[in-house]
Amino acid sequence: MITSTPRGRAGWSGPSLLVRLALLVAIGGWGIGVPAPAEAHSGGNADQNLRSILETVTPARAGIEVTVAPDGSDITITNSTGQQVVVLGYQHEPFLRITADGVWRNEHSLTAYAVSDTPLDTVPATGRRAAPSWHRIATSGTYFWHDDRIHATGELPRGVHDDPEKRQLVNHWRIPLQVAGTPGAITGAVWWEPPDWDATMVMWACVAGIALLLVLAGWMAFGRRSTTPDRG
Repeated sequence: MITSTPRGRAGWSGPSLLVRLALLVAIGGWGIGVPAPAEAHSGGNADQNLRSILETVTPARAGIEVTVAPDGSDITITNSTGQQVVVLGYQHEPFLRITADGVWRNEHSLTAYAVSDTPLDTVPATGRRAAPSWHRIATSGTYFWHDDRIHATGELPRGVHDDPEKRQLVNHWRIPLQVAGTPGAITGAVWWEPPDWDATMVMWACVAGIALLLVLAGWMAFGRRSTTPDRG
C-alpha cells in the first residue's frame, strides 16, 4: 500500500506554502536591497545622487588649480603663479584675492558674510561698487570655501522625476573671476547620478537564494517520503 500526505486547502499545501514564503523573502530582500531612486519623486533627500563636476577654468594658467567636491560641499583654488586671482562673489563684487603668498577676503563683500557664520545684522550696507577692504585669511596660495553656486538650483528637472535611473544634467554653474586683470570664470555642471546597488542588496539577494535552495531541498525530501511504500 502506498500512502501520501493528506493535502490541505488547495494552493496551500506544505511544500507550496514554503515556496510562497521563500518567494516573499526574496521579494522582500530585493525591495530592501535596491536603493530608492524615487526619492526624486517623493521629495526626499536627493543630494546623495547629485554630483557637481568641474568643466573649465578660464583663462587657463599653469599653476592655477581648481577642484570641486563631488557633493558640492566646497571648491578649492590653488594659485602658485606670480599672478593675482580675484574671485567675484554672488553680486559680482570682489570676494577673494588669491596669490602664491596668501589669501585675502573682501570684508565689504556680501558673499563673504553669506558663506560665513557672521550674524546677518552685521552685513555691511555696501554694494558691488564699494571699495574692497581686504583682510588676510590665509598665508598660502590655497583656499577652499562653501559656494552655493556649485549646487543644484531650484527644482530637479522633470526628466529626473520621470526616469531617475538615467544619468541626467541638472544645471550648469559659473563662478566669475579675474586672473591678472583678465576676466574669466570657473564653470561646471551638476548631474543626477542613478542610484547604485549596494552591499545590502547583495546580502539580501544571497539570503533569498539560500532560502530558496533550502526550500527546494526540503520539498524534494518531503516528496520522496510521501511516496515511499508503506511496508506495514
